[in-house]
Amino acid sequence: MAPKRRRSNHVSILGENDERKLLKESTLSGPLIGIWWESRDRIVAILQQPNDASGESSLLDSDFSHADEWPSIAHYFDETPEVEYFVIPRGRVLFDRDQGIGILYHGNATGKNRLREIAARFKLDVWEARTDEHYLMGDAIDDLFGQ
Repeated sequence: MAPKRRRSNHVSILGENDERKLLKESTLSGPLIGIWWESRDRIVAILQQPNDASGESSLLDSDFSHADEWPSIAHYFDETPEVEYFVIPRGRVLFDRDQGIGILYHGNATGKNRLREIAARFKLDVWEARTDEHYLMGDAIDDLFGQ
């Protein structure tokens, strides 16, 4: 009997303009940019080719918004669209074309091993991680706003 094949809990979605396409196997070449969420054993990434990104600076970013994408993503985390999108750790991936490096913005709830997995989803060979206050979770938010 053949061994049972383990299904990946990671989800990649190609975002082009206003269209979203679930990718069963990512045939895209990197580096990619976009946004992501991660929790327990699941990563959901909305990917975009950098050449599709707007802007003339060397730092390429997507126009994707966590708030706008959440209603179609929430079910992957057994949540409803009514639950706020920021209850799940999340972040954004940019690409600096002058330096040839991906930049993973993340909060305090995403560990180093998970960042490596996210970089792989975005097909980044060279990258650096940067904590961003937009993506903080838990007590760190209260500390940021002095509550």
